[in-house]
Parts: sequence; structure tokens; C-alpha cells
Amino acid sequence: MDVVLGPSTDPHLFEFQACHKHSHFGGFVEATLLDQAGQVAASVKRGFCLLDTARFDPTGNPFSTYDCNNPSLSAGWADVYTLTLDCRWLDITGSPRRHLHPATQPEPEPVDRTRGPERLRE
Repeated sequence: MDVVLGPSTDPHLFEFQACHKHSHFGGFVEATLLDQAGQVAASVKRGFCLLDTARFDPTGNPFSTYDCNNPSLSAGWADVYTLTLDCRWLDITGSPRRHLHPATQPEPEPVDRTRGPERLRE
């Protein structure tokens, strides 16, 4: 089953990211840095442009279907973000020096499930 988000022009689901120069699905994940006491050192909510970048199931569609203009994921495909992708950072300017570790929270805010990421297609 494909995960179909809808057109990137839908302002209820997507927000334009100037750094990447395309729209991202908002509220998908929240990235944070935590210290050893579990206190948040920095937090930036990020959206993602879900698209087929890496095929992992040889029985799935051999061709990528989705891109940033039509963001979704095909069955058997993953969206892999590499270290070389620009604009992926957490600002820790002014934070005290200490050991930090990254943490993520999927869907940190409730999503209107009648409109968005829960729409699935076989």
C-alpha cells in the first residue's frame, strides 16, 4: 500500500521551506537534543518532503513514483535523508557545553486524519 499525502500545494498539510526551495509535510517529526538529565537543549520542528529515494522491496514497483511535487511513499520504497542534504541542523548556539544526544518524536502535534497522512491507497 502506498502512503499518499496529497498535493504539496495543500496549505493544511505543507509549508514551503526556503532553504530547500520546495514544500515539506509539516508536523511529521520533531527533532530535539537532550542532555543526560533528559532536559531539552534545543528543539526544531522539521517537516519532510516524502518521496521514493531507496527501493528496499524487490517485489515492489521498480520505478519511483513520488517526488516533492507529489509527496508520498510507494510500497517497497523508503525516504532516506543523507548527511549531504543541506538545511538539516539543530541550532545549539548559546547552549551550555554538555553531552547531548538526538531524539525524535513522530507526529508531535495531532493531525486531521480526514485530510492527511492516513489516506492510503492500494
